[in-house]
Amino acid sequence: MTDDKRDPALSELKTMEQTVRRAKERFSRLQTIQKSALLILLVMFSWVFYHMFTADWFAGEFHHLPAGKTMRTVTVTTQPISREVSLTGSLEPLKTVNIPAPFSGPVKTMAFTYGEEVRRGQKLMVLDNSDLMIKLRNAESDFIKAKQDFNDKAHWSKSPESRDAQRELISARNSADAKKRKLKEAEALFSNGIISRDDMEQAKEDYRSAKDTLASSEDKYRAELKKGGQDNVRMAEIKLENAKAVFESYKAKAALATVIAPVRGVAMKPQFSDNEKTMVLSEGASVTAGLPMLAIADLESMEVRAKADEVDVVELRVGQKVHVTGEAFPGVVLAGVIRDIASQTVKESDSAHPFYRVDVTINDIPANVASTVRIGMSAELQIVVYENPKAILVPISAVDPKAKTVQRIDPSTGKPKPVRVKTGITTLQDVEILRGLSVGDKIVIQ
Repeated sequence: MTDDKRDPALSELKTMEQTVRRAKERFSRLQTIQKSALLILLVMFSWVFYHMFTADWFAGEFHHLPAGKTMRTVTVTTQPISREVSLTGSLEPLKTVNIPAPFSGPVKTMAFTYGEEVRRGQKLMVLDNSDLMIKLRNAESDFIKAKQDFNDKAHWSKSPESRDAQRELISARNSADAKKRKLKEAEALFSNGIISRDDMEQAKEDYRSAKDTLASSEDKYRAELKKGGQDNVRMAEIKLENAKAVFESYKAKAALATVIAPVRGVAMKPQFSDNEKTMVLSEGASVTAGLPMLAIADLESMEVRAKADEVDVVELRVGQKVHVTGEAFPGVVLAGVIRDIASQTVKESDSAHPFYRVDVTINDIPANVASTVRIGMSAELQIVVYENPKAILVPISAVDPKAKTVQRIDPSTGKPKPVRVKTGITTLQDVEILRGLSVGDKIVIQ
């Protein structure tokens, strides 16, 4: 009975062992299948990765393109690029030429009206120079006298006065010599008792008188020669120069009786500093020497006065090129340059933003445009603040804005490789490359 009980238990144990053994065999086969599947998957992925990427990718030198982007290459070339600032302003004369009265006197005739354009060399008015001509003739007379006096002083040794003094000196010297000989004769005769003492004393007195006359003649001759000395000649020369200057001055003023326009422009009323008084000329009106009679706004060279805000003014520099256009002269572009940029703001009552005055000079105005432009006309300014005729430009999509890199094709591998670049100005489509690329490089754009 005991054996019968043991046999079923043993049989059940054996059955369990067989079940466990079969389970282990199935698990072992399952592991083998899994390992085989993993190996197959690994081989498949390796094959895919090998054909999709190069070895450079594993070194971190290849960069995925964003999803939905396609890759194409372009060759780097140079193109001209510029950046401009736009301003508006008004045409003004570059300079206003004041015409002062050359001398005081009445206006004889007028050949212009205020506000009209006058030509260079055009006769504007004629002044009455009657009083000036009297002064001119007197000055000419003084000049002639001064010239004669200078010539006399410069050649004084040959003047009549000098020659008279010289003749008088020679006569006195001869007389003194004669008196001296007579005195010697008288002394000899007196020693021989031929003449009296009184006769000898008279001879001595005559000789002393002759010597005094000779000394006086010598002084007179020296005084006459001194009149032609260096100091006196220089004084006569100065008087001559002064007389000549006065004469030439009156002569030049008399020639200015006919007033000619020195430049082409618009005739305007002159302004005075005291209370901004304005002189209005008419025939018969008197003018004062030195004071302006009229002003001419020079149209041969003009300027545009514009205003720039605080954002634009920092990009402006004196000497920058400016293209000037206007509705009054369509199709014409005038060349100008910035002449001055104000350092102080100009307050605008209707604006809270500060503005700075900018003056642009226009030197050469074509003849066909000069007859059209008028003072105060509006003008549009295009100021070239940056210009590079040989700039390296690449499409904006070629530059990684964060990393500041461009995918350049490596000539040795033919694969794209990131290079760091320095960018300049940006247009709507392109960006300027200042450093990092060269002409002829091939780059990737998306």
